[in-house]
Amino acid sequence: MPFFKTTLSQTLRTCLLTACLSACSADPRFGAWELPKSTQFEEKSDHILVKNPSCERFDKGIVFYPGALVSAAAYIPLGAALAESCQLVVIAKMPFSLAILNADAGLALQRQYASQASVWTLGGHSLGGAMAAQLIKKAPDFKGLFLLAAYPAADSSLAASNLPVISISASQDGLATPAKINNNKQYLPATTEYLELQGGNHAQFGDYGPQDKDGQATISKAEQLRQTQQALVTWLKQIEN
Repeated sequence: MPFFKTTLSQTLRTCLLTACLSACSADPRFGAWELPKSTQFEEKSDHILVKNPSCERFDKGIVFYPGALVSAAAYIPLGAALAESCQLVVIAKMPFSLAILNADAGLALQRQYASQASVWTLGGHSLGGAMAAQLIKKAPDFKGLFLLAAYPAADSSLAASNLPVISISASQDGLATPAKINNNKQYLPATTEYLELQGGNHAQFGDYGPQDKDGQATISKAEQLRQTQQALVTWLKQIEN
């Protein structure tokens, strides 16, 4: 879902209206058999933990914020792809599936698993990414920010920060369009790494089916997942404590 640079009340009203009108499906559509055999996930009351039990230690800890009105479970395939390379992935469950209603959720989740990974990063998809960008300004325990089809609001600008950031977008995204991504680069650090997935769209960053007003992807869901995972793992290797 798109996110909006407005006040909290305006954004909430817009999100609730979108909940009534949107044609997208918020439910995950993958089968458990599609996940890497080396990974497993555990569903908790306020998050989903995804990990590779064979890892002697976790390379990085990741807290992930879902897009608006999308089930946290829709990001298990991405979490599992990252967990293959020994990343510990914590996918936040948001009230009414809206990260704006609990933007600080990542603080408690990181503290809960802090002992299992020495370096933590924060990020998310669409509205989830915008809320992650808002939180990270006051969360020094997170050493990097990743944005999937997302960008910060003006009042959450990170332009003066030296924080490692990666912005991954998609050429066919009808919501966080290439033009919007470009226009909002002013709110990210000058050192931000940008990657536009050619042929990808908004919904294929998760696994929840077609989304209203999105563009038509010309690459498969599996290929967009592969490219996203590869880019994130490469970026994560550069993050230091």
